[in-house]
Amino acid sequence: MSFPNESGITHSNGARLLFPAYPEQVSYVRVVDAQDREIAFWTIDEVSEDPADVLGAIFGAVLGGNALR
Repeated sequence: MSFPNESGITHSNGARLLFPAYPEQVSYVRVVDAQDREIAFWTIDEVSEDPADVLGAIFGAVLGGNALR
């Protein structure tokens, strides 16, 4: 799958939270590691169906399972 027009946020560990760039609607969010390997992907439907669990999973994926320091 190709993602030609994305915006994102980069964590200090190199992981990035990516999503469609403006003016596109956010239809998905995904997390890639510092080597640009996709490690997680959620559609907007998954986010809206269970926001608490998906948000927790997004944060966990970005943090690599590590606690904040």
